[in-house]
Amino acid sequence: MAPPDASPDLSSSPPEAVEVDNISPLPDVIIHHIFCFLPFKDLVKTSVLSKQWRLAWTSTPYINLSFLSLPSRRVALLISSALSLCTATKIEKLHVDCYVRTEFDRWFRFAAARQVEDASLVFGGSDRFVPQFMCDCTSLVSLRISKATFPPDFSIHWPSLKKLCLHDFIFDYFPSGKDVIKKIIRGCPVLESLTLLSSRVGIFNVWIDSRSLRELVIEADSIWSLDISAPLHISAPNLHSLRLSGGVVFSLFLTGVSSLAEAELNFKQPTACRWNFSRDLRFLLTKL
Repeated sequence: MAPPDASPDLSSSPPEAVEVDNISPLPDVIIHHIFCFLPFKDLVKTSVLSKQWRLAWTSTPYINLSFLSLPSRRVALLISSALSLCTATKIEKLHVDCYVRTEFDRWFRFAAARQVEDASLVFGGSDRFVPQFMCDCTSLVSLRISKATFPPDFSIHWPSLKKLCLHDFIFDYFPSGKDVIKKIIRGCPVLESLTLLSSRVGIFNVWIDSRSLRELVIEADSIWSLDISAPLHISAPNLHSLRLSGGVVFSLFLTGVSSLAEAELNFKQPTACRWNFSRDLRFLLTKL
């Protein structure tokens, strides 16, 4: 043992660092799980990490096309070009939060051709119509559509859809929201969860008539107008959970909701009709 005051031996070389590759041995299932947290543009960049990852991104079943700002036309074309290299036979999730004309449709067609099951689409404006080919995507199980509307002559064919969320959806092009919702329900025979989130849903009739529906959520700053001829009508024998939030529901019809077990009501009290608020709320609670 060297004495305490002995000088260290500087002549010996430090041990060489051993390079350890903890990335390449990862199984594909782990790699794809990592990919589901990455935007598509970052996904492509993983090709430089290792030889195994060079083409790994092309087989991912998760496509996340999210951007901090609207991408340029050139960037959108590059994304479409990269998608053409993807080899996945099935797309589990598609997320698009920007609207680039022509490319937006191309991205969804890419996913639809690969039997996409879960899609979240942000169109970005009241003049954006959901194209009919999206309404005919039979593989969808979960769908969220934001800032868009259906064309006047639309038809829905989502035979596998179980969860639908319409966020900031525009009903202004239709004389009545009643027919729109009924058409959607009719095209979704196994729908279990329906969510309507908007700043204004209140000037239209809304009829919810479904034997498969188990959860209904309607949130809006102003849910219904004071016109009693524009009611919220709910007929769902298997409905388990109901949540209404926003303006006061003055005309609510509940028929055949014997399975209802949870109800959350969160209404704003209108200043102009303060004297009616307690009466209407008691009437609503009595129905529940």
